[in-house]
Amino acid sequence: MGYIYYYNNCMYFPNYNLLRENLLKVLDVTVLKEIAENLFDKVYVDSMPSPEKAYLYRLLKDYKSEFVEWEKLAKINLSLGDFNAYLNCADKILEILDMNDDENA
Repeated sequence: MGYIYYYNNCMYFPNYNLLRENLLKVLDVTVLKEIAENLFDKVYVDSMPSPEKAYLYRLLKDYKSEFVEWEKLAKINLSLGDFNAYLNCADKILEILDMNDDENA
C-alpha cells in the first residue's frame, strides 16, 4: 500500500498526518489559499461550524473568521452540555486573543 489508494469510489489516506505535514511544507501560500477556497465552496456548509474550517482559517491567517468559528463551536458545545469540548474551544479563542497586538481592538 502506498500513501494514497482508491477503493470503492473513495480515496483513502492511511498516513494522513504525515501527508498533511509534508503538503503544508511544500505548498505555496497561493495554492493553499486556492485549495481552501475550493473546500469552502464545495465541501463546507456556511451555517455548520467545524474545527476543520477554523484550522483552514488559521492557515490562511484569517484570525477573525477563525475566532467566529471557534465561538460558534463553543456555544454549540455548551448548549449540548459538553463542557470539556467547550473548554477546548475557549482555549482556542484565548489563543487567538493572545495573538492580538492591537490594544484598541
